[in-house]
Amino acid sequence: MPGGRTETLPGHNDYVLNLLSRAVRGDRTPEMELIARSQSSTEPGGAHMIDLVRALLNGPVEDAPGTRG
Repeated sequence: MPGGRTETLPGHNDYVLNLLSRAVRGDRTPEMELIARSQSSTEPGGAHMIDLVRALLNGPVEDAPGTRG
């Protein structure tokens, strides 16, 4: 987290997979905002799923059809 703070997500079973599907849908809950603001993650087995969730949340936003000027 910014400022060197550490947060732990209370995950179990398919928790991270659920976070990934929520990020794909564009959910912006406080929990998802926490992930979006994070700088890195440490996951069991060296996984990078939270990094993928962060990338989806912070990636470019596609313009809706007909909104380009």
